Amino acid sequence: MPFLVERFQFQARDPKFAAALPHGVEYELKKFFYDTAQSSNPEAIGALTKLVPASHVLFGTDFPYRFSSENVTGLAGCGLRSNDLASINRENALTLLPRYHSAT
Repeated sequence: MPFLVERFQFQARDPKFAAALPHGVEYELKKFFYDTAQSSNPEAIGALTKLVPASHVLFGTDFPYRFSSENVTGLAGCGLRSNDLASINRENALTLLPRYHSAT
């Protein structure tokens, strides 16, 4: 998604969209949560974490096209701080889904 920000910003210049985005596109995009499916590489994660904090990134796979072990290895090689990596791998999901946290 970070690669599309410029396209979204361009579209937001149109008055019919601008009115719905009074704080701008990036402000709205920072509200979303993103997963790591097909993006567990330094380039993609680097672009994403320039847009949103690690607290808005969740571990994800693209199974059956990739195995979760590939995403784990890929994320470990992205140069993330250890606490950010732990958040992405597990803690962020537990924050979003607290009901399931108590069951672990």
